[in-house]
Amino acid sequence: MSNNICFSCGSPSDVGVKILDNFLCGECEAAIVKTGVEEDDYQKWIRICRELWDEQLINTLKEE
Repeated sequence: MSNNICFSCGSPSDVGVKILDNFLCGECEAAIVKTGVEEDDYQKWIRICRELWDEQLINTLKEE
């Protein structure tokens, strides 16, 4: 069982990347890469990435 839980889909995985101390599984990473700006899923990925960034910013401000 993997200790890495994808911040996008919630699935455990051993394959993926760390972004701002959060894990993105290989399947979601591939989905982001292949999604064109004209596709509906593009806005979903923008929202997910903004939420990740906002969470990181909030955590950073709490530490100050």
